[in-house]
Amino acid sequence: MGTLNRIVAAIDNSQMADEVLKRALLLANKGNCVITVVHTIDVPWFDKPDFFGGEEIKEIDEIQIKKKIEEKVEKLNKDTNIKYSVLISRGDASDKIVHIAQQENAQIIILGAHSKEDITTKKFGSTAQKVTQNSHLPVLVIKNQANEYYKNILIPTDVSEFSQKSILFAKKIFDEESMKLAYLYQYANSYDIDFYSFGPEDEKLINERMEFHANEHLEKFKKSVGIEKGNLIESSTSIDDDLINLIEKNNNDLVIIGSHGTKNIKSFLFGSTASFLMKESPSDILVYIP
Repeated sequence: MGTLNRIVAAIDNSQMADEVLKRALLLANKGNCVITVVHTIDVPWFDKPDFFGGEEIKEIDEIQIKKKIEEKVEKLNKDTNIKYSVLISRGDASDKIVHIAQQENAQIIILGAHSKEDITTKKFGSTAQKVTQNSHLPVLVIKNQANEYYKNILIPTDVSEFSQKSILFAKKIFDEESMKLAYLYQYANSYDIDFYSFGPEDEKLINERMEFHANEHLEKFKKSVGIEKGNLIESSTSIDDDLINLIEKNNNDLVIIGSHGTKNIKSFLFGSTASFLMKESPSDILVYIP
């Protein structure tokens, strides 16, 4: 297992901020890593006096905000002494996070799944969505309390190159023994069989061959990524729904998924599994875009 050198942890003033910081510190504690904590003041109406009927309001004290965040980090960091810095910026949060991550040569961005919501809701926030869409970096979206290292990691795979790259990255920072692959494939359902006028014997033969080839692909993929644990899971309805059921059944604490990007109609922005899982999974999500 390798290590990270630089992490960007983006926080707001919600309950999720502590969990983002704790997760960043846990990952940084595995090596000589520096954390850049980013807080963006994303309230443009503060710069518009007319919004308040011309009345003056107290100016936001960025120095005081930075001090509060440093105190929070120091409290969480007292036993680890991880190197860190705090950056305060103004503007669109997603734009600033992506820009700072690029400037800092970050290897990963960590941020909360939602903003200003109770942690139990696990709602998917717009800032997390935009950062994942626009960043060319792995993005770890935190939905739960970060009290320990990940121990039960599920990696849904389509045995593609993008999935392979996401796994090889994950092996650098997470315990390989905690990882398990899940290759979900769809077998021919009754509607397909009826439409193409196959009989019961044809249906059985078709599905046996599909299972055989799917298992071949999975075994080959497991060898290519060096992961021994992995299950073949057949799906006759919705792979997305089956994945959610699997995550809930296994009580996974992290799901890792690769995506082929955000700049074309085939990307996860247009209803793919990655987008669905980011919204619906109860676990933390690491989305890897090469």
